[in-house]
Amino acid sequence: MKQRSKKNFLLLGLFFLYIVFFVVYISKNLLKYSESITAAFLILITFFAVLLLGYRKDKTSILKKSLFNLVLSAVIFFFVVIYLYGLFFGFLKTPYNLSFFGILNNIISPLVILVCSELFRYILISSNKDKKHICISTTIILIFLEMTFNLNIFHFDSLSSWFKIISACVLPLTAKNALLSYLSFYAGYKPGIVYRLIMDMYIYVLPIVPDLGDYIECIAMIVLPFFIYLKSSEMVEYYENTFEREFKVSKSLGSEIATLIPVILLAVLTSGFFPWKLLGVGSESMEPKINKGDAVFAVKTNVNELQIGDIIVFEQQDKEIIHRISDIIEEDGSLYFITKGDNNNSEDDWRVSPEDIHAKVYGHIPWIAYPSIYIKELVEEK
Repeated sequence: MKQRSKKNFLLLGLFFLYIVFFVVYISKNLLKYSESITAAFLILITFFAVLLLGYRKDKTSILKKSLFNLVLSAVIFFFVVIYLYGLFFGFLKTPYNLSFFGILNNIISPLVILVCSELFRYILISSNKDKKHICISTTIILIFLEMTFNLNIFHFDSLSSWFKIISACVLPLTAKNALLSYLSFYAGYKPGIVYRLIMDMYIYVLPIVPDLGDYIECIAMIVLPFFIYLKSSEMVEYYENTFEREFKVSKSLGSEIATLIPVILLAVLTSGFFPWKLLGVGSESMEPKINKGDAVFAVKTNVNELQIGDIIVFEQQDKEIIHRISDIIEEDGSLYFITKGDNNNSEDDWRVSPEDIHAKVYGHIPWIAYPSIYIKELVEEK
């Protein structure tokens, strides 16, 4: 066996042994410190990879610039889409501490793991472009590494559990890592690091994340890498079949971002952290004024200014409901609102407290939310 091959298998072997050690010991006994231990291991093995295989400088080329632009554009567009999706299906608050030191403490280990993983991938792939088995082995090892962090949230006691593991974990991680290895082969480590910085780290720094649900999230995390792969493979094929001077760097990134800015602002301003809110209507209770599939424009309001006849957004039974105020009563010094759907025969059988009221409806956009309502109902049926 050649000396370089021995070094490759030594590195992959050490990586595999660590994963076994993680599964057998760390995940059971040191789960609290698992990310820190993994970060330390990756720093060490990346150092050994550079020492044994050397580091090939990631030289800039027209193709690499275009692939970098493609990845960045696709990820930005993806985030706009999922946050718009969240406007109609809801958001979840991040469980992480968002103070400066909280963010710093939360992201250090994941950031080290992310960067070292991609550098390790790049070093092995760039050193073995003529050895497909090394590239494939590296990808598989990195898939297993990410899977180990999800072991504690899954159960292995039934066929449905295994199906959930495969659909929610194995397939998305396989799609992502296959794309990252492809990008590392043709474009170096930078597109992969940018992809993961945005896709893997946003949950640590943003106050809200879209409530996609397991089914939609699984589909999205497979479709996005597949889309980027299809577009990047077209670029690579075109680049390899033309003269470099005829291959132009994509100039569309700036215009794409400029086009998306209004949509991004819409997603941010209607996220619920600002007075404005856009909600999809999922029932027929307010017809004919507001139909199922319409989107209502609501604004946070002072409850003392509300009057009978106003349409409000309030929370009841863990759901946001859009009904009209039919009466306002005061009892024992407390204010209560009686509500009714225009299409309902009787008033609602609950009293709405001021703290349950989220906003007042000022208008609606016909049918704009119908596709998302249809998808939601389809997913809930499944």
